[in-house]
Amino acid sequence: GGSETAKALRALVKEAGSKAEPLFKGGERLPQAEPGTRDNPVQAKLLSCDRLNACESTKDTRHVAIDLTGTGLRYRVGDALGLWPTNCDELVRRVLGAASLEPSTAALLAGKCLRTVTPELVELAIESVRSRPKQNGAVVLDGELAARLKAFGDSDAFYEWDVLEFFEAFAPLGLTADQVVSSLNDQRPRLYSIASSQSRFPTQVHLTVGRVESKVRDRHRKGVASTMLADRLEAGSPLRVFVQPSHGFTIPSDSHVPMIMVGPGTGIAPFIAFLQQREVDQADGRNWLFFGDQRSTLDFLYREQLEAWHRNRLLTHLDLAFSRDSETKVYVQHRMKERGAELFEWLELGAYFFVCGDASKMAVDVDTALQEVIAEHGKRTLAESKAYLKAMATAKRYVRDVY
Repeated sequence: GGSETAKALRALVKEAGSKAEPLFKGGERLPQAEPGTRDNPVQAKLLSCDRLNACESTKDTRHVAIDLTGTGLRYRVGDALGLWPTNCDELVRRVLGAASLEPSTAALLAGKCLRTVTPELVELAIESVRSRPKQNGAVVLDGELAARLKAFGDSDAFYEWDVLEFFEAFAPLGLTADQVVSSLNDQRPRLYSIASSQSRFPTQVHLTVGRVESKVRDRHRKGVASTMLADRLEAGSPLRVFVQPSHGFTIPSDSHVPMIMVGPGTGIAPFIAFLQQREVDQADGRNWLFFGDQRSTLDFLYREQLEAWHRNRLLTHLDLAFSRDSETKVYVQHRMKERGAELFEWLELGAYFFVCGDASKMAVDVDTALQEVIAEHGKRTLAESKAYLKAMATAKRYVRDVY
């Protein structure tokens, strides 16, 4: 039913779009969105993109610094930065070749989503195949191709293939550049948790970005934004960015309140910002960080800074879980349970509990471990520990930024 639901939603969006307010009304141009928002991004510059993992690591995590000078962009710790990516030149060239389009179309495809085949593209392809002149028995061949396209649009492959795979499988389709470009979705911005405090870096914003590349059906697929930053842009290159405000995911307004932060991998990003802000504010609230990754010698992100904060007591506790350092895999939720008695004591004293990172596995395991800690050390039933967490969430003391 997913395909039919998606089609119905597209029809509704198309209908709503035809009734949308015009850009001009009553002879006057409507107000433009505020600069630095999704609808009106500002142009910043890339300063650096430094690798945080050791060269021998299987991971490639980058600390990205962006220059905001002259943009007027303001952000708070806990906010995210939206970044509009452009496509890899190599991928664009391959799509142009597979679709038999002129190289001049490359600029038009740079801002289009090449990850998703749209129903509009499939429908245009079917229409093109059915309407082209039939010569030398092409009626049968074109009929078979149209049937294959129709079957593809109704299959699971429609949601799995990208635009390059589509054209390599079905070309030649005889589509024009205008048809291809107009049928594709626009590129969407990528959101990254901000890893800096503007109080510390007034004209910069920092990110923690994991470079994404995987092999799918014998072809390497690259994350469009992460590899743009890591591989394709040089220092000084322009970037279109905006701030996505958080809703409650920020440090407590009371600087005396303790914070517990759980952020393995790139989930460490907002907590670097949190700790920078608390250091600038000279806050006396205690801070506890649970961090984890694969190997301590290769993947201890921000090691020098975190250890320095631990030595000077900005970080009261720094608990680490490196899953590949021992035969038995140890994750942040295991460290939480090991320190359960003191963790519950902090919660009873009003500590805020923050989680950032993977939603599908890590955040679920952390939530389960937290319930078990509350049940064991608070002498509560599981139902009561769930109610305890629900009350914390209602009070905005249990806050998650997961993806």
